[in-house]
Amino acid sequence: VKSLKAANGDIVTAIMELTT
Repeated sequence: VKSLKAANGDIVTAIMELTT
């Protein structure tokens, strides 16, 4: 679960960087 949560966080961060 922790690894999944970390991966989800990375995806969100990547999207934020792309949209910025």
